[in-house]
Amino acid sequence: MKIAILAKPQSWYYRDLSRAAAERGHRCWRIDFPQLVASLGASRTGLTAVDEELSSFDAVIVRTMPPGSLEQVVFRMDALWRLEADGVCV
Repeated sequence: MKIAILAKPQSWYYRDLSRAAAERGHRCWRIDFPQLVASLGASRTGLTAVDEELSSFDAVIVRTMPPGSLEQVVFRMDALWRLEADGVCV
């Protein structure tokens, strides 16, 4: 299973979730919310972070969401909704 974890760098909960997933044979990627990029266009439409298409993950765990402007928070919530609509377990 391929799991994305939206978490702070060096967080204990990311390390523990990653350890537990590895014990079960799964791989985890830590992603920061500021790394999320939405694309719309003829050649590419989707949500990426660290050169990974987030819809390619089996699950996305949201452990923390940093404060931000109204626009940033709405973008983040819309991005998570879009992933769920694409069939990713959020």
